Order: sequence, then structure tokens, then C-alpha cells
Amino acid sequence: MKHVICTLFIIFTFALNSNAEAIDRTDWTVTSSNNQGGIPNLLDGDVTSSWSTLDIQIPGQWIVIDFGKEETFNQIVLDQSNNHADDYPRGYEVYVSNDPDVWGDPVISGAGKQGPATKIDIFADRTAQYIKIIQTGSVGLYWSIDELYVNLVTEKYDSFGWTATASKSNETADLIIDGDTQTKWHTGSLQQAGDWVIVDMKASVTFNQIVLDNVATPSDYPRKYAVYVSDNGNDWDTPTVTGNGTPKETKINFFSDQTARFIKIELTQDAGDAYWAIHELYVKRADDFRLATATAYRNNENASKALDGDLTTRWDTGEVLDGDEWFAVDMKKPLTFTKIILETPGGDYPPQYEVYISNDGEAWGDAIASGAGAQDQTEIILPSLYTAQYIKIAQTGTAGRYWSINEFRVTFATDEPFVIAAGTSASAEDYIDGGYKDIIFVANDTDGTGELTNIPANGLKVYGVVKLKKTFSEKRWYALGFPFKVESFYEDNEADLSMYEGLAQTDGNFWVKKYNPVEDEFQYYTAGFLAAGEGYVIQFPEAFTDKEITFISEAHPVITNNPALSAVVAGYQLKANPSVANSLVSSITGADYFYLFNNDNTFVLNAAATLKPFESFIAAKGTDGVLPFIEIDKTELGINAIDTNDAIMDVKYYTLQGIEVQQPVKGEIYLVKRIYKSRKTEVIKAKL
Repeated sequence: MKHVICTLFIIFTFALNSNAEAIDRTDWTVTSSNNQGGIPNLLDGDVTSSWSTLDIQIPGQWIVIDFGKEETFNQIVLDQSNNHADDYPRGYEVYVSNDPDVWGDPVISGAGKQGPATKIDIFADRTAQYIKIIQTGSVGLYWSIDELYVNLVTEKYDSFGWTATASKSNETADLIIDGDTQTKWHTGSLQQAGDWVIVDMKASVTFNQIVLDNVATPSDYPRKYAVYVSDNGNDWDTPTVTGNGTPKETKINFFSDQTARFIKIELTQDAGDAYWAIHELYVKRADDFRLATATAYRNNENASKALDGDLTTRWDTGEVLDGDEWFAVDMKKPLTFTKIILETPGGDYPPQYEVYISNDGEAWGDAIASGAGAQDQTEIILPSLYTAQYIKIAQTGTAGRYWSINEFRVTFATDEPFVIAAGTSASAEDYIDGGYKDIIFVANDTDGTGELTNIPANGLKVYGVVKLKKTFSEKRWYALGFPFKVESFYEDNEADLSMYEGLAQTDGNFWVKKYNPVEDEFQYYTAGFLAAGEGYVIQFPEAFTDKEITFISEAHPVITNNPALSAVVAGYQLKANPSVANSLVSSITGADYFYLFNNDNTFVLNAAATLKPFESFIAAKGTDGVLPFIEIDKTELGINAIDTNDAIMDVKYYTLQGIEVQQPVKGEIYLVKRIYKSRKTEVIKAKL
């Protein structure tokens, strides 16, 4: 029997490295409906011992925690890591109280998670002496817990000093940010499209989630909403996200970090049966540097101002730049991250930079990234996930001005995986949305045929950028911030993992097609979700992971010259090989140029082909298609001229038909041409 273990890293942008403070268990008293003798195993710090019901799960089984005094908390963790991944509670209700005989209504209910832990996040802080967890599901397995924890997680911004306004009942709008879930703002009338609330956070903050608490009036949730962000409270542009509210709480997740001072939530649909009420509005951090410290080569006493959350303060060099400046951050423990942002609203950005990491603050190794700064904000997207305690930015350029950092931000990854174990069935409604998240997918090839037999029947929906990891090799899958569904895997010669090649012919079905380039040096895969405006996925070998790649993530462009196989979901290739290595892509024709995009040979912006073969795929059905990527960072002679001393001289935006636009519109799709100035030659590096 072969076993395949796959790990998917789901990239989202709000920080799940939040500060979780575990409540001291020394004075706890825990009682249970079943197996009271096993209760000490919940609190002994040893995951190899456990408590279980010693009976199959039926509704009504319970555990009660007595802290011995009042405690404030918002998270409960049921550790299931010691071979109890399947013994999670099929349903639960959580109650809190200061009187063990009076419990009231549950503060949260849900279903446990198969895997190493069931984490119960209570969206509002609760203060109480007692917690009661009632198991409400049924299954022919025990309910088991290896260790029991209760935490206070502080990942939301403190709303002290913020103000709120509203289109209706404006005089009570500040009640949504007063820290008291017993107070509320409401419209005072039935919901109408156009009703709004605005929160002024008094300074720009970076966030990735908003939570609207209306647990005390669960029917008064927003039926449909749009969220806008603004730096001045007047210019709102287009909605950043839209969605449907849910009873008790509405979690509004963003597909990328948002940095703004003002947030506006507006109803987009009438509701003839309910007011709109908000008891508390929470803004969740997308980064958290409360424990981090900073040092610098100069003006070290001001280095902490780059971490204080205030864009009006800053660290600066205090002298013009000669290329030997540095700024470093100690995060106090190793953390996993993929992006660094330097806020420089005054324009004192680094002309050139290199990024180094370390776990001891002394040994830095080679630079993991380098590039040129940008006027108001330098966004450093790292080529992969990195784990380290220290980050150092070395400024290597020269300029007759200072280098300043108003805020130093990092986008982190989570430490805890979401596990789908062998033999389980994940619902299509199981979403992972809210932070970087490893997904460990455990599957079995029980009959030796290479086909895995325990794929979730309804698939798994995820969002973000996905990294697929196997025990014997590593590839990368990239999604575009839209849902995609995993239906079936199979293993190819213990070398590459691909999807089942059942070419679905129905819109909305997941599909995949495997391709081989001219030489068997690499294998490529494309995959997609074909409903209009949805996303698609592409896998490419490690050799390409350091290239400049941007994906088209909006509605598919129209392909006017679709081949005869348009009725079948298939992939079509644009290929360049060594025989045309010294030619521009626009001049490749005939057998070497397998597919035209909108009859436009110049859609790749005349970038040169490479010496090694590569393929760019257009996935098509009917007249819809997508262009996932093309690897074109070589000069016309096939020499990579991009190095650490190159600088971006110009950035231009083009429509998918190759028409240049002067002012890109948020949410639209563009091809991006970056012109670099190199020590060796001037080259064009296209980013599609």
C-alpha cells in the first residue's frame, strides 16, 4: 500500500500569528458526563494521555470547566493530535456562566474539525468562571481529547478613540465600537439598500477581516452588503468586497491586505422583516508587531517608530544615502512570512534594497530578495515562504536624500495546519479563509493503481495561493483568490502529482490537463474552475518559482478564434523552443506558434523567447479562456540580464488586446510591462 501525504499552503493576508495567551490551568476543576476518571489527562500537559467518552458520540455528552475565578477568553482548543484525529466532536455548543446552575443560551455552536485539533473561536471576548461544552452530534466513534486549552486571542485592533457615523440613528453609531456587546446601534427602521455605517480608525491600519457582532439580535444581520475603504473618508472608489451577512455574526474576509483609515459598510438589498443592528464591529489585524523590536545602523533610538502603528512617526537615516544603510527587526521568535511592506508616504524610499533573514541576528547568509523601492510604499513579495526570527533590509543604492520607514509591515503564515485525514469526506462548504494555512491532505492508494480512493466526495473549497507539498518532491500550485474544488488526485510514477484527467464538459466543474514540453525536463499542469468569473490554478516546476509572474484573476477574456475542440474543456499551448530562442515571440509562427490570443501576436509585449523550452497555456471552453502565465525574463540572446543592480525604469499597463492604458482601473485585468535598466543591457521583463 502506498501512502501519499500532500500539504497545501493557503495564502491569505490577515495575521493568524495573533497573540494567544493561554489561561493558567493550575486551579481548574473539570467535570464530565462520561469517564470522570480520565479527566486529569486533559490537563497533564501530555498528549500521549487522553480523555474520551468511552462510548460512541450521542447528543448530550458534556464537559464543564471551572476556572476557580472569572477569566476572559475567546478561544477553546481541543487537542486531538495523538491518534485521535477522527474522534472530534461531530457537533458542539459552548455555554459560559458565573453560576454553574444557570447557563442561558450557547455563545457559539458548530462542528469539530477532523485533524490535530478542534479550535473553537468565540468572536467576542467572554468573561466568566465556567465553560460548558455539550457534544451534539452522533457517530459510531468516541469523543476524545488529548489536552484542553482556553485562550485569550488578541488579534483585533483596539477601537479606543475611534469614531463611527451612520446614515440612520447616527447619535448611537459609536455603540458599535464601545467594547460592549450588550449595547447596539440599529437603523431604527427596516433594512434599505443604501443604509451605511462608517468607522474612522484615526490612522491607517492594515487588516484582512471585519466582524459584525449581533449575537443578541441574531435576525438583524445585513442581508447583502458592500465594503469600501478610504484614506480620507470622502473618496470610496469601488467596493473592496461584497457578500451576504449571516445571523449572529458576519465575518467579512478580504482576499488581500487592506490598508486604510476609513471603512464603510453599505447595504445593497432591502429586508422587509428586520432592522440592521451591530452590537460590536471588530477589525482584525493583518500584521502584529507588538512583541517585535527594531534596530538600525543609525538613529537607533527612533527605530521603534517604524513599528508603532502610527504612519505620522518614522525612523530615518538622518543623512543622504551612500549604499551602506540597514534596518533590522527582531520578531522575538521564528515566524513564517512571505511579504514585507515599507511604508514611506514622505517619498524617502530605498533606491535599492536587499533582504536578509537570520535566526540569531548574526549569521545572515545570502539575500533572499532584492529590488528597487517605490515612491510611497515598497512591497517586497518574497519568492517563497521563509521562516526566521530576524529580518534585515540593506539599502544598497545612492541618493541625495534620506531613507525613511514610517511603518514596517510583514505578512505572516500560520503555524497550525488544517487536516483532512484518510477516509474522511470534507464538505464543499469547508472553507479555509482567514490566514495562511497549511492544509495536510492524507490520502491512500489502497489497491496500488496510483489512484487515491478517499477523496472527499463533495470536494474542498479553498481561497488564496496554494502550495502543494509531497514527501518525495515539491511543486507549487497557484490559485487566484477564487474557489477551486479538489475532486481527484493520482500519482504519476512517484514523481509528480497531477489531477485525474476526466475532462469535464460542464461549466462549474473542476478540470485539469497535463502537458509535457518538447523535452521531458519539466512537466506542467493547468487546472481550472470554469464558471465565468471564477478562478483557475496552475502548477509549474521549481525552476520557475523565482520569475516575475502575475496572474489574471478577473472574468475570462474572450477568445475569438477558438479551435474546433471548443466544446471540450482542454488546454492550448503557446510554445517557444530552442529553435526559435533568438526570435521575439511575436515572430514565432506555424508549428512553433500553436495558438493565437485574440488574433494578437503581440499580447506578450514582444518579450523574447528563452533558450529552454517553455509553455504558456490558455485554458478554453466555448469562447472563454484564460492565460495563466508565460516565462519571459530573458534577453533576446537568451541571457538573463536581471541582477541585483537592475532598477525598474518604467511600468506600463496594457489591456489583454495590447492597448496601453494610462490609468489602470481597480479590479480590471492588465498586462504589465516593466522596463529595467541593467548594468549589462536594457531589457524588458514582462509580468503577465
